[in-house]
Amino acid sequence: METPEIRQASQEVSTERLKATIDLTTSFSIPMRRRHLLGAAGAAVAGVAAATLLEAQAVHAEATSGGSILTEYFSILATGEALFVTFYSHAVSHHEQLGLQGEALNALKAIRTEEQIHLNFALANGGVPATTHFSFPHGEETFEDRSLFLATQQLGEDLTNGALLAWIKDMATMGRP
Repeated sequence: METPEIRQASQEVSTERLKATIDLTTSFSIPMRRRHLLGAAGAAVAGVAAATLLEAQAVHAEATSGGSILTEYFSILATGEALFVTFYSHAVSHHEQLGLQGEALNALKAIRTEEQIHLNFALANGGVPATTHFSFPHGEETFEDRSLFLATQQLGEDLTNGALLAWIKDMATMGRP
C-alpha cells in the first residue's frame, strides 16, 4: 500500500542514487563464463539485496528511523567494495607477475570495474568506507605469486559472502525488507 509518506520518500531518491542503481543492475546483464558467474554470485546477491532496499517501503523506513541501520550497512558495503577495488587494481597493475594476459587480464579488469560499480552504489546510498588503505595477508607477495593471489581472492570472497548472508538474516529477523 502506497502512502503519501512513501510516495514523497521515493521521489526524494537522488539522481546519483538512481544512476548507481541503474549501473549496478545493468552490470548483471553482461554475459560471463560459469567460473566468473560463480565468483560473482556473491556480488549479485549483494546487488539484489541492495536494490531491494531502495524500494519505496525501504526508503520510507529509512526516512522514519533515521536510516542508521541502512547507513551502517552501506558503510560496511563501501568498505568491502573499496577493499576489492584496491585488490583488483593491484592485480591489474601486477598482471605480468601473476601470469595474467589476454582474456584473463580483460576478465580481471571487468571484475575491478564491477567492484567499482558496487562501491559507487554504496557511496550513493550514504555509505562511507571505514578506510581506503588495506593490507593483504602475504603483503606484496600476494601480487607476485599467482597461487597466493588466488588464495587471497577466495578468502576475501568467502568472508564477504558470509558477512552478506549474516546481514540478510539479521534484516529478515528485524522484519526489514
